[in-house]
Amino acid sequence: MSLISIIMTGTPVANRPYDIWAQIWFLDQGKSLGNDFNKFKHDADLSNDLAQNQERRDEFEDTIGSIFHRISNFSVRETKNSGIIELPQKVIITVQADWEKHQYNLYRLVKEEMRAVVIQEGIPKEDDAEPVLKRLLRLVQIASNPHLIDENYHSTPGKLDVLEDIISDVCNKGEKCIIWSSFTENVDWLTNHLHSFGSCKVHGKLDIEKRNRSIDQFINDPSTHILVATPQAAKEGLTLTVSNHVIFYDRTFSLDDYLQSQDRIHRISQKKTCYIYNLIMNDSIDEWVDILLRSKQLAAQLAQGDISLEFYQSQISYDFGAIISNILGIDK
Repeated sequence: MSLISIIMTGTPVANRPYDIWAQIWFLDQGKSLGNDFNKFKHDADLSNDLAQNQERRDEFEDTIGSIFHRISNFSVRETKNSGIIELPQKVIITVQADWEKHQYNLYRLVKEEMRAVVIQEGIPKEDDAEPVLKRLLRLVQIASNPHLIDENYHSTPGKLDVLEDIISDVCNKGEKCIIWSSFTENVDWLTNHLHSFGSCKVHGKLDIEKRNRSIDQFINDPSTHILVATPQAAKEGLTLTVSNHVIFYDRTFSLDDYLQSQDRIHRISQKKTCYIYNLIMNDSIDEWVDILLRSKQLAAQLAQGDISLEFYQSQISYDFGAIISNILGIDK
């Protein structure tokens, strides 16, 4: 008796094009994409040097552009655009925000000097952000809400005013919205700050019973207009089509977090146009995150056979490499 292996997934490429290799190797032991993951990763890596290296860019595009063709004899790919289901339009809106003075000063210190003195547990400490990932995370946190790293920050972050403007418009229409932040402290803070709009929350530090109560409240209570949540705790398995607005107060570097969070409202039973708002602090790491996630999404779509190479090339920008070099002060 022969055995048949089947993989079913909505996100074969969750973050980077080379994510697909392990799934396909499990099915055919390297017949389609090879046995050498390191080589495949090198060829299919959306790396920072692509903008400056035409040869590497051609190699990268050839590799990911051929992936679906190489696996198409045993793969079936269906998307929301396949015509099997009908969903309303999804509209992506970029909303720029201006810096609050003290917020910008802290951001500049971490960006330019790689460290800043902050208050943690009531004690002044030097926050050494030299390691790249920690430094990038610090910049994301400061652009979002400096209080996440500095307890002495009590001003109003730049994004809060534009967030309240969007929420007011949504509530005036009698509609609901989901606010996403990657930081549990932000979820607590925003939920408290926005209580007058009717708010509830979901994040990983709440037990399952409390999370379920919040979801039920958001869905069924007409006076609750806002759910504030972390993607890590609520991005999958939930249908929240009672809302047709999603606001990303901040985003990290995960494509899967970003797309899955959007799709809580863009699902079967949704009848209204869906609005996705990305709040971006001017001249900040948010701009790099925005272009990086867009580039990751295009690369994933090409690898999965959702778009043509010609369309990919007409839309892609590799500027994320130059932007991150500028942020980190790296001379190329």
